[in-house]
Amino acid sequence: MIFQSEATPFNHTGAHLERVEMIENRNRPIYEHAIWCVRAGRFVEAGRLCSHLIQSSTRQGDATHFYAGQFAQRLAGFDETFFFPSDAIVDSESPRSKRMLELNAAMHDFQAKNFTDARLKFAHVCDQLGTFRNADSYTACSFNWLASSVRLEILTRNQKTRPNTESLKPIWTRIVQQLAKAGERFQEELPHAHREIAWYYGINGNASHGGSHSSQIALRSLRLSVLSAQRLGMAHEEYQTLLCWNAWMNNEDFHVPSMNQQEAERLKELESRQTPAAPAPKVNYRTEVSLIESLTDMLSFGNSSSVPDEALAGFDLSKVFELHK
Repeated sequence: MIFQSEATPFNHTGAHLERVEMIENRNRPIYEHAIWCVRAGRFVEAGRLCSHLIQSSTRQGDATHFYAGQFAQRLAGFDETFFFPSDAIVDSESPRSKRMLELNAAMHDFQAKNFTDARLKFAHVCDQLGTFRNADSYTACSFNWLASSVRLEILTRNQKTRPNTESLKPIWTRIVQQLAKAGERFQEELPHAHREIAWYYGINGNASHGGSHSSQIALRSLRLSVLSAQRLGMAHEEYQTLLCWNAWMNNEDFHVPSMNQQEAERLKELESRQTPAAPAPKVNYRTEVSLIESLTDMLSFGNSSSVPDEALAGFDLSKVFELHK
């Protein structure tokens, strides 16, 4: 679909900034509600909101919300390609606009299972932010998606005959150490953050001598993910976490305790809501759960070799997370 609009000339900086602020105030609530609908599992409603946001931001020349609308649209399971005329973009040179464009491209790679490319693009956004303290409600998700990309890259590489993930393990550790702090500042990111923390300890804990302690952390993180999702009304986030938990219970490589009766019943209730009328997003539990079968090889961390240096080009985690040796 191609949208066309004419650029509005601005001869006065004050008038230009006033118009940008007016457009921001109109489009920001639409984007935030669309993202919430995705996390709540209301994909059809999210798709309608995204379509409206993309079309209105095109008419207004609002690059930030054009790319933000596409990002939310991908999360909702709808992937359309739009052409945005460059001469109509009001804020195309703004840092946030550029970051939303890159987040959109990173999510495209993630959903296409190009996890290395997705990891590098999410990492570049995080590098530009420098720390989660410089993020906003548009870019805070980049830290969680970076953790997801690294994890899935490790899992998929370890499905191969010769695992090649050793250099990714320190990166994964450093990312996970920051997720809870980022989630505390941006509450809407907590369900995803705690789920990634649970994945980390559920996988690494059983490959180390501190397996029991790590399993306890994984269990605690699973419950925190569920509770935060319930508190925020994000039923789809809750569903993804319970599905991961259920899959781990059936895999001998994870020593995660079984759900209690209330949690098991909640999973059944959420499963009953999954209907063809509400298309599942492309980024969902199936990509992740299907990889659990490869955990035996993946858990053999000592046999992993290093990732080629060129694959990590531009990835400066010391700058991103301000870690101290």
